[in-house]
Amino acid sequence: MARHLPKQKERKKIFIVDDHPVFREGLVGLVKREPGWTVCGEADTAPQALAGIKQEGPEKMLHAIRQVLDGQIYLSGKMSVRILDAFAGGRGKASSPIARLTDRELEIFQLVGQGNDSHVIAGQLHLSVKTVDTHRGNIRQKLNLKSGTELICYAARWVATQQPEAA
Repeated sequence: MARHLPKQKERKKIFIVDDHPVFREGLVGLVKREPGWTVCGEADTAPQALAGIKQEGPEKMLHAIRQVLDGQIYLSGKMSVRILDAFAGGRGKASSPIARLTDRELEIFQLVGQGNDSHVIAGQLHLSVKTVDTHRGNIRQKLNLKSGTELICYAARWVATQQPEAA
């Protein structure tokens, strides 16, 4: 069952920004199935998307768009490395348990380590408490922590190691 595709110049370009990789991947698939739509890029956050567009420069962005319009997948070099590392079993730079966290999970992990509870974090990040608690559960699973108390202790130790020492 063939769909009539509009001419290339009529295709709508969509840049997908979402901090949930699985959700973002699903959106990419849905967009690709729509006639007249194409995915020209994706990012975890809006600032990352803007920075990516500026960093990539017009030639690289045009290459990425052409690749997507040709029905291929475009991945930045950094994302390619992360995916290959994940398929290789997490060996290499991303072998640290913390490196497996998404940007949003890392943000929440840091706020937990600073002594904030789910309600405070939800308010700061403009999320629901349930969403924050879901992220906390995902963090616990990825870091192989058995309880919320273990998460708080681990996060506090991690935050302490990230702080520059006062002179």
